[in-house]
Amino acid sequence: MSKYTNIEAVKNYVELARMNLIKLGFKELADMKIVVEWNTRAKNRLGQCCPRRSIDGKRYFVLNFNKKYFEIGDDTNVQGTIIHEVAHCVNNGLSHEHSSGWYKAITKYNAVCGTHIQRRSYDPNYHKYLNQQAKLNSYSQDISYYTAQKEELELNKPKKKESSNTTSSNWGYAFAEVTKMKFFWVFAVSFFFVGLYVGGMVLQFIPYLQTLEAQGVFLLGAATVAASFGLFSMCGNLFGGILFDKLGVTKSLLLAAVLVMISGFSLLFVPKVNILAYVFALCIGIGTFAYIMGPSYLTGALFGNKEFGTILGIVQIFFAAGFGIGSTLFGVVVDMAGYNAGWISTIVYAALAYGGLLTSTSAIIKHNKEINVTETKKIA
Repeated sequence: MSKYTNIEAVKNYVELARMNLIKLGFKELADMKIVVEWNTRAKNRLGQCCPRRSIDGKRYFVLNFNKKYFEIGDDTNVQGTIIHEVAHCVNNGLSHEHSSGWYKAITKYNAVCGTHIQRRSYDPNYHKYLNQQAKLNSYSQDISYYTAQKEELELNKPKKKESSNTTSSNWGYAFAEVTKMKFFWVFAVSFFFVGLYVGGMVLQFIPYLQTLEAQGVFLLGAATVAASFGLFSMCGNLFGGILFDKLGVTKSLLLAAVLVMISGFSLLFVPKVNILAYVFALCIGIGTFAYIMGPSYLTGALFGNKEFGTILGIVQIFFAAGFGIGSTLFGVVVDMAGYNAGWISTIVYAALAYGGLLTSTSAIIKHNKEINVTETKKIA
């Protein structure tokens, strides 16, 4: 920090420089006044000498100095700058700029006054400050840009009460906003594939077991397995909400994917290992939470409550379409290639479904965090 941080200190040094230059033999211009000001015309220059005329018609010099530079710059360069501008006033305003004038003046000034003053065109202290200011301005512009983006999605932000740290659940995307998000459509189409595997596995496993019974291959009773499925489905719906709340969206979907895969492979090997029918009933029954409460829970967690009903309706249409087509499509595959091909097709549908759900939910969760949305449900 320079000691020349106020205009009076600068004026005092201006007067000292003027007197010293006159003592060194430089001519003082007659009827001239020197007026010192902060940064009126100097702007980004260190200093500037401006010949003007006063109100009464007499000429005077106005010395403009850059205040910020004088606050940041070192005193040696500050003093050199002042002497340089004062030399304009005592040396006809021109000749000191030339080699025969200014360099002679400053050399003589240093020699007689015992100083080591120089006027540098580059001051590292000041230019370091200017670079820092430029970076701050750039950062401010970036902040302004992102602030403008966030303002466009203001309704997506959680509303917090001033007197509480709890997050309001009154947030959400408008349906028009959701339709512009590509991962929403990945999310919705994934439920179409959920409907395909549900329409195949859940509706067709009883005829399959009955066929095996008639062939004498399955000996545990198709009706008993169906009853077990009903019991485990109740447990799945009862504890599915707990799973979503405790594990979050990602882990719950991974669990559902594993259960469905086990169910599909169990049906493939039931003719050889009958007990796998109950493994199927257990896994597919517990996994019902993914398609019974999954659409509504995930829609609320990812897209909020603003137009929840409309968004959920679109998701349910995709699931219903898949479910309606799934049973018929499974029957076609069985007629053409047998039950094993049918179960393999449902496993493929399940892989596509949960692959899409995991990808889309992760992307939407990331997007929500980027715009500072904190969901009211556990999402990860």
